[in-house]
Amino acid sequence: MAHIVVGVDGSESSMRALDWATGRAGPDDVIEAVAVWAPMIGFGSDLSPSVPDPAALDQLTRGGLETAVTVHQQRHPDRPPIIKTTVLQGHPGRALSQHAADADLLVVGRRGSGGFTGLHLGSVSTSVTHHARCPTAVVP
Repeated sequence: MAHIVVGVDGSESSMRALDWATGRAGPDDVIEAVAVWAPMIGFGSDLSPSVPDPAALDQLTRGGLETAVTVHQQRHPDRPPIIKTTVLQGHPGRALSQHAADADLLVVGRRGSGGFTGLHLGSVSTSVTHHARCPTAVVP
């Protein structure tokens, strides 16, 4: 029984990673979809810093992850189910690498929801390929 961790941020790239992972998983494998949020600071019209409520960010991330898993399972009802969903706080690449340290495989998409679309690899996929302590697949 393998433990497969898949980074999911709701982007099409992460959905392809989830599709790829479940398409290769065996019936006894544990598939864990993981989303990560990072604290952010925004600036209002008066340029004073505004920090969103961490509980709200966690809930928003959790809702997005559940939606992504539901969409995936509707698209692929014949595939192994997502056994577990996990929401983490921190830098996505670092948090995924640390969380998947004992996993059999970590799967991420090539590009996530970041704004630098011309890059060949996104910051998270670059980070996990350098820092993960388990085998890692980056799905194009």
